[in-house]
Amino acid sequence: MDVLWPLMERYPVDCRNRWTLTKPEHGVNAIFLHPGEPVFDAMRAWVTGKYGESAARGAVFVDPEVNEAYLFHLALAQVVEEDADDGVSRVVETRLLGVRQWPDGRMEEVPAEHVLVLQPGDRLPPVWVSLAARGDAAREQASQHLEQWMETSWLEPLQMQTRHRSSEEWHEVETGYQALEAELAIQRGQLTKRIREGEQALQGRLTMIKRRQATLDQDKTQAQARILHSAERLHLRPVEFLGHALVIPSQDPAVREQHSADVEQIAMDVSRSVLENEGFTVVDVSTAAKAQAAGLSSWPGFDLLAHHPDGQERLVEVKGRAARGEVLVSDNEWAQACNHRNTYWLYVVWDCASAHPYALAVADPFGSLLAKTRGGVAVPAGEILRASQERSERHGKA
Repeated sequence: MDVLWPLMERYPVDCRNRWTLTKPEHGVNAIFLHPGEPVFDAMRAWVTGKYGESAARGAVFVDPEVNEAYLFHLALAQVVEEDADDGVSRVVETRLLGVRQWPDGRMEEVPAEHVLVLQPGDRLPPVWVSLAARGDAAREQASQHLEQWMETSWLEPLQMQTRHRSSEEWHEVETGYQALEAELAIQRGQLTKRIREGEQALQGRLTMIKRRQATLDQDKTQAQARILHSAERLHLRPVEFLGHALVIPSQDPAVREQHSADVEQIAMDVSRSVLENEGFTVVDVSTAAKAQAAGLSSWPGFDLLAHHPDGQERLVEVKGRAARGEVLVSDNEWAQACNHRNTYWLYVVWDCASAHPYALAVADPFGSLLAKTRGGVAVPAGEILRASQERSERHGKA
């Protein structure tokens, strides 16, 4: 923390202990951590310096959701624009990319945050040594795959957007120079008249205007040429790998349990944030101790107790998925959904292993969802999406 104190002192005292990864609303005092913000950049530099070499060497992780091992590569990718005048490149966009590389050569893009829900591995099973031994060759294949993907899925669309924007900017420059040409003509006429009337001191200003008029067409042509060729000046920098991992499967119940706990925690954080943004005061009652502290029974059948200043109460059961899919509601949770029809809500958070997990809120899940019994109550993904959309549509009309 020593490296952060001088940077944090730049901020007001009341926000130094309030950090956020989402842009705060106007008037909210908090340090918004993002690239370019001094505290964030200092933290990133510290982590990179301390762990960058280890990440580049690679490590073993466990993914309880797969049946075979794969290689995971974390890469930094940038699109840059080369300046037309001095050739200096400036960064236009930066992305963190993840790629999963299977033993048969298949590759697929995955969120960089995918590694956050993996479990640490303590050994390398002999059966996967050959995959780990591919090393440099696998890295080169992943680099080629990412460059091809970035070319078609990132650079080309960005160039297309730039060309579309360039057309508009070209016309704006044309209009701007026409207005400037007219303004200079008016000024020249006024100065000429005053000089003829004896104000010889204005001769220098008149000379400057004549010089500006003489270069006007050339300046406009150069400005429009820079705009028209801006898309061609965009290009990709070579991929920079930040870390590698050999990810192995596991049937260990403890590993699966920890993986589920990580996903559920992300879901809890997202759900709580959504509720608080709507003005609710939220109490975590997801464990027996927390429920008892809130004056409830040990297992109330929901995770969050939310109260709104307007009198609303929500009993919120939270379910998270690393990607998307059905969720399993326990018998106790389903019974509480039946007992508290008007106040019971199901918040399903999908894509917890991505940069943008999002919550689907379902009011009265007992009455609005078509579910099936299977060691609890299984709610299909389609049902969750349908009920959430219907609720949003009703809310929008209201």
